[in-house]
Amino acid sequence: MTKKILYISNVPWDTLYGAGSSLRLHFQALEKNFKKNNINADIICRYGLKEFFIKKKKSFSNIPKFLKVHKIVFYLDKIDEIVNFEFKNKKNFFLKFRKKISDFFNLITEIFFYIKIYNMNKKNNYDFIHCNSVLTIGFLNRLKKFHILNKVTTILHVRELLINPVPIEYKKKINQINKFICINDDTKNALNVALPKKKKSDIEVINNPFSPGIIKISKKIDNKLKNNITYFAIVGLVTEGKGVEFVINAFLKAKLLRSKLLVVGNGSDFKKMTEKFKKNYNIKFLGEIEDLGLTNFYEKIDFLIRGDKTTGIGRTVFEGLYSGSRIILPKRRNDKLDRYLTSFKNQIKFYKPRSEIELIKLLKSTKNVKKKIKRKNFNNFKYYSSNMINIYSNL
Repeated sequence: MTKKILYISNVPWDTLYGAGSSLRLHFQALEKNFKKNNINADIICRYGLKEFFIKKKKSFSNIPKFLKVHKIVFYLDKIDEIVNFEFKNKKNFFLKFRKKISDFFNLITEIFFYIKIYNMNKKNNYDFIHCNSVLTIGFLNRLKKFHILNKVTTILHVRELLINPVPIEYKKKINQINKFICINDDTKNALNVALPKKKKSDIEVINNPFSPGIIKISKKIDNKLKNNITYFAIVGLVTEGKGVEFVINAFLKAKLLRSKLLVVGNGSDFKKMTEKFKKNYNIKFLGEIEDLGLTNFYEKIDFLIRGDKTTGIGRTVFEGLYSGSRIILPKRRNDKLDRYLTSFKNQIKFYKPRSEIELIKLLKSTKNVKKKIKRKNFNNFKYYSSNMINIYSNL
């Protein structure tokens, strides 16, 4: 099987969490198969103007030889109109205005990259396109309107929960996709509701690739973690939508003995949060940790907390579970438990989304919970790669 694939990512290659982390692990899991089957790939990674021109460049030394990374500026559609995700601060007029200006310039700038993408396709004659997120749909659709990539078979990786109902303009765009890969049952069910006429054979469920514990966390961070302390952690974007401040407030009100909350990540609220809680010694802001999902960080903590406004499971949840951490998740009463979580029932506790009272009660109950369960060296790369290659082979 000789293939040439074009990937389109909504995030830069260096993004440490979420879709960026899953993307890099995707290629790690598939590297041997790509070499064996003579598969080569290009990837278009979305950068904003600031990231493209100003942000300090990072080394791409870990990029596999079969892959070429192309930095492209393109406009990211209004994602809060497509998926169940808090993207912008609707109360702040200045932030709304600044984002509109940024969106306008990104949209204008992306046109200058159309010729490059056209020439890439003409040179490589791609067998198919693999989009890394629902959020790339608008960009792909605009390319096709300019007769760029309009005849190429497309796979869409669905990592987000589509809202219901999906606006008609986006439903038309998504309906043009040939194959869908959902990361769990929740994303598949939301997709089925949004696109009821899609064939079941067009939708596959493949959990993200995971391989935690390969490398040790830095000594600088490891030295801060003491054995006689119970560690809670919230990992990912430090934003209101992720509920970081909500979790911090609940943790402080729970007044747990010999316990600390670690905040890992960065985001629009990072500076505000660090300043607001700098006098609280039980709250530690660690910033971003490179290749977090490959480190033994989750083996060091006892509980991982999510503070989302609705039921949701992301990479960090599985990374924690596979490393033996216990998870505290928001879950609406009528939402079914995703089948990928059923084997971890004893490690998960649920509370009503954004219910401070319920979260505090759960936090207080953790003092009676035994230490974490050991699950060392879990790796689903073989499962992931065999399923992906099967899809690629049959396109």
